[in-house]
Amino acid sequence: MPTPSARFAALLAAALFMLASPLGRPNAAHAEEARTLRPTLDAKAVEAVLGRQGFREIAPPRRRGAMWVTRASAPDGRRMLAAVDAGTGEIAGLTPVDGPPVPPVAANVRF
Repeated sequence: MPTPSARFAALLAAALFMLASPLGRPNAAHAEEARTLRPTLDAKAVEAVLGRQGFREIAPPRRRGAMWVTRASAPDGRRMLAAVDAGTGEIAGLTPVDGPPVPPVAANVRF
């Protein structure tokens, strides 16, 4: 039977191996691969998502990390800054250009 110090040494070696191996934690290469495998919207799809919700006069969307951001006229005529999730197609946020933020969209649209 191994001694307590031998068991501790074996556990420590296993823990260090897991920390050093790519199996133990994700690294930058794995994160990049996951980003490239996840389908994302393009600018035209963002315009289509907003258009289906009644937005018009949609400015060219700009990519900001995991979001597309654009300005558009809401169905009620107010100019809004809209954020659309690039992975899901959900409208993640709406902020009036001249006013306080709007509550989250009740029924998000997916592409």
